[in-house]
Amino acid sequence: MSIKHLAGFAAVCGLVFLGVDYEQQTRRAGLDFGSLSLSGYAGTIESRYLGHKAEQRLADLEQERRDRWRQGGKAYLPEAPAGMKRFSLLERPEVLAAGAGGAEAESDPLAELDQALDSVRLQKRAAKMDPHSWGYAKDGEVVVLSVHLRGLQNPNTLGGMVVSSMRGMGLPEEPYAVIGGVAFGRDQGIYKRSSGKMRKFEGVLGFGERATIVVHADAPDSTIREVLAAIDYDGLNGLLEQPVPTVGNDVTVPAAAEQELATDITRLRSELQSIEAKAAQLKIENIDPGKLLAGAVTGTTAFIDVTSGDVPDPGAVLETAYRERLTRLMAEAGAVRDGVAIEAEDPAAMEAGGNSSGATSGKLAGLAGSLLGVFTGGSSQEGSPAPQDSSGVSPVKVSKGLAGDGGEGSGCIRRGTTRTCD
Repeated sequence: MSIKHLAGFAAVCGLVFLGVDYEQQTRRAGLDFGSLSLSGYAGTIESRYLGHKAEQRLADLEQERRDRWRQGGKAYLPEAPAGMKRFSLLERPEVLAAGAGGAEAESDPLAELDQALDSVRLQKRAAKMDPHSWGYAKDGEVVVLSVHLRGLQNPNTLGGMVVSSMRGMGLPEEPYAVIGGVAFGRDQGIYKRSSGKMRKFEGVLGFGERATIVVHADAPDSTIREVLAAIDYDGLNGLLEQPVPTVGNDVTVPAAAEQELATDITRLRSELQSIEAKAAQLKIENIDPGKLLAGAVTGTTAFIDVTSGDVPDPGAVLETAYRERLTRLMAEAGAVRDGVAIEAEDPAAMEAGGNSSGATSGKLAGLAGSLLGVFTGGSSQEGSPAPQDSSGVSPVKVSKGLAGDGGEGSGCIRRGTTRTCD
């Protein structure tokens, strides 16, 4: 076939394609064939192109987020504040010892053996912590920061059920501070009683998918707070698929309200984790024996769905409730974001009309009805909550350089709670 014939054939194919596409767009507009004007059809091409471009950018942003998640949270720990030095735990594993710097070595062989074993233990611990930790020191004061990232667990797998049920077993924390919108509490477990001068604190960013900041410190509160304030909370928040609307480096809380707010936030997490644990226990009690046996035979018990499918998952509703109630607590405490007071129903904190208290209460009631239906012979589907849209929380400033303002027609797209614009 000559080039002339090939060109003619291509032109005919193009016309056929345009004709089919025109007919489809006319039907989507609810018009009769031929009623859609040329300019109107051209508008559909432009809107579809822009939509495809926005979707591609959204996909690129999500891939970039996943790449940063795989790299871990250590990159968002600070450089050494003024007057301090940052060090690797592999260089100074001894700082992890209880009451670092302890007594002089004795000449007793048993004491030397005991110290040698302690040294090996500390080196192994330092090697395990180093990929997600930095140490900070000055004038005999030491602060060690670590960031642990935890992705969403499949609640219908045996592993996911165990993890969820164990989350409801945490010990209460002694409130410490709220910095960057993250509530920190002092550990009340065995570590507190056995760690000498070292104190341990934890702050959690997120609920299901979350970043946990762990602090080991032999330093006064002023030094600990200085190091905590230097963390890149915006960057850590941007690692989450659904960033928390009340977390960021520009979020501040009145000093007088910190202790009570830290207590309230800890209590909120404990309440939601207790509900999550109860749902996990119900799932465990309703495991499908056939699926469990199949998983045991294939060695995939921790990865495959072993439930009977009767117990609905409360995860999406708990995520929504966590963000709503956290915002309300921050507002009541007088928290400020970028110089503006946080308000419970502020569009800058909650998506207008999408996450009202009434909406969440309705979803909670629907979920409760579903659970009751399971055990009273009703349908587990009736009254079950609609899937939670990840954009249920409004845009806030997260990962530096990614967030922006602008209307829907300004080339902006949304990822979770983040709006990104050209």
